[in-house]
Amino acid sequence: RAGQVERIATGTNDFNPEHVNLGISPLTLRISRGQNAERIIAARRRNYLQLLEILGPLSPPLFDALPAGVCPLFYPLLSRNKQPMLQGLWAAGIEAVDFWRDHHPACDRCAFPETMQLRERIVEIPCHQDIDPDTLQRMAAVVVDLLQQVERPESAPVALVA
Repeated sequence: RAGQVERIATGTNDFNPEHVNLGISPLTLRISRGQNAERIIAARRRNYLQLLEILGPLSPPLFDALPAGVCPLFYPLLSRNKQPMLQGLWAAGIEAVDFWRDHHPACDRCAFPETMQLRERIVEIPCHQDIDPDTLQRMAAVVVDLLQQVERPESAPVALVA
């Protein structure tokens, strides 16, 4: 408030035409220009692929490969029991995210069953560039343990609507 800055919320379902021309702040621009994009991309890819190698055999991967040039934001873990999985991850200090949970109220849930399944089952497992290989191994061990505790092994694998 002292800087007379108006906070503009992001991540909402609302569109305000008055905000179309808003841009990045000078400080954020300076910070972003100081980043090593090649190193960030390489680290994220390394972390994603390591998670895929460890978790893929235990939980069917949403994607079984990482195409060239893709810089992943997170590893999409399919969970049959999303809330207990998230609770366990958070309790272990892993900043997992409830992926794309909310839908737009004007969208008919029944019209897009595959989308609804993804909303109900995907847990974002962090794979960002600041996670070193040792930390990633510890995180993966927690996820493996939770998969064994939380998922129902007698259930059929998660299948998305065709």
